[in-house]
Amino acid sequence: MYKNIGYVYRQSGFTLIELLVVIAIIGILSSIVLASLSTARTKAKDAAVKSQLGSMRAQGEIYYSGSASYTNICGAPKTSSGFGGVAGPGLLKATADANAVTLTSPPIVITATAGVFNTITCHDSANAWAVEAPLSGSANGAARMHCVDSTTAYKEKNGLFGASDLACP
Repeated sequence: MYKNIGYVYRQSGFTLIELLVVIAIIGILSSIVLASLSTARTKAKDAAVKSQLGSMRAQGEIYYSGSASYTNICGAPKTSSGFGGVAGPGLLKATADANAVTLTSPPIVITATAGVFNTITCHDSANAWAVEAPLSGSANGAARMHCVDSTTAYKEKNGLFGASDLACP
């Protein structure tokens, strides 16, 4: 639209350059927000894994009070206060579902084997148990795990379980 201001005609509106600058600024701001959301999502998944592992401490004591032993706590069904085994439902399966890394298949190992960077490992005996689960950023050669055991240890660690570990290092 043109307005007659004396002898000079003036066009109202935005120039193409002004519109491109605004679009570029919006693009930069949206990329910053999306990057922040990705980090928050990863932290939330790690928090969910840690929460599930924390619940295992109480569940372990309930199991022990009913059977006076931790034997088979990793494979015992949820209905008998165990961790639910590989198939679930139970705390081990819930931990696998909340995990921030791509787990192996099967994602849960409950035998006396050494830990793997992308597997939830649960070891038990008559007197002790321990579980480790990968957190975001866990990779082959650089395992980032969270560990919980029957001695009330609850901590993040770098490294994996040995084949017979029953406590968090």
